[in-house]
Amino acid sequence: MEKSADGNDMRANRLISPVDYYLFYLRAERGLSEHTINAYSLDLRRFCAFLAEQGIEGWNLIGTDHLLSYMNRLQVSGRKATTVARNMAALRSFFRFLHSEESIHLDPAAVMEQPRLPQKLPRVLDPAEAKTLLDQTRAESLLHCRNQAMLELLYSTGIRVSELVALNLDDLDLVQRLVRCKGKRFKERLVPLGQQAASCLQDYMQRSRSVLARTTREKAVFLNRQGKRISRQAVWKTVRSAAQSAGINKTVSPHVLRHSFATHMLENGADLRSLQEMLGHADIATTQIYTHLTYNRLQQVIRKYHPRA
Repeated sequence: MEKSADGNDMRANRLISPVDYYLFYLRAERGLSEHTINAYSLDLRRFCAFLAEQGIEGWNLIGTDHLLSYMNRLQVSGRKATTVARNMAALRSFFRFLHSEESIHLDPAAVMEQPRLPQKLPRVLDPAEAKTLLDQTRAESLLHCRNQAMLELLYSTGIRVSELVALNLDDLDLVQRLVRCKGKRFKERLVPLGQQAASCLQDYMQRSRSVLARTTREKAVFLNRQGKRISRQAVWKTVRSAAQSAGINKTVSPHVLRHSFATHMLENGADLRSLQEMLGHADIATTQIYTHLTYNRLQQVIRKYHPRA
């Protein structure tokens, strides 16, 4: 097998190079999140390993049968249906890109259909659980003040955890009670801020952040113990720990708070278009999943209370 000077497989390098180019395109042109890009990178590099194993040395030599063989391998190996579907989506997008760039003559994935998955309804807190989570006895520590502000902000606005950690000081307008979010593909939107969340943020800015910040050059809203921008992982741990302390017997994450925000808004009369704008969904079909949640709850109420249900 041909080797480069540093001992790497030259064939593998030729296969991976277009992948790197594609990942750069996803990041620079489409503005996808690092989480999505990392998932695509993992899927495509595993496919490259499969190609090397099969002795396929050029992208133009790949046919639909190779893709079907790879997808079958994923299924036989016990991969979840969602994982198989994600791999298919990554390969279809990748080969469509190569074809548009005229790097391949034919798109081998063009005739392959994306597998349909059963719609999975998101987990949510009921209003009482949300209140319990947010109304815990408040300690006086700097970090607890910060954590309370994060929880209130997540539930009050439904913003994504990636949007929360990316917030800078000039993204907050506590007078007008507005938050400017930079969502997927760098799209910005303004989200109204509830009074309780605005109050907690004001308290955090005055009592906690002013102490946590080591330098005025740090523009992040939420800081860690070292005075640096807080990480997504830290926010996840904070939400999970708060739920456990509140005695909530559910797996609670920042996204559960986002789902809860959306569901509770619809249950209290919010219209779908406004909710779509606040959540930053490009397609209203994504927002419509929350109508299924509210319908399910209504059905449960009917079954429980109607005498002829």
